[in-house]
Amino acid sequence: MDLADGATETLMVSAPWEYDNLEGISAWRDGEGRLRLTTVSDNNFLAIQKTEFVEFVVTD
Repeated sequence: MDLADGATETLMVSAPWEYDNLEGISAWRDGEGRLRLTTVSDNNFLAIQKTEFVEFVVTD
């Protein structure tokens, strides 16, 4: 990733509170060659937070 020229690109937009604090990420290609991003958040032992695994498929 080279952000030296200040260029940015939005890859995804979600609704407020749709996901919790997604803080772990793994990028990989599935058997069909699609780029997948698997993310994880934990609830930090707090009832107001969620533990979740969320997977995204990146398309052109």
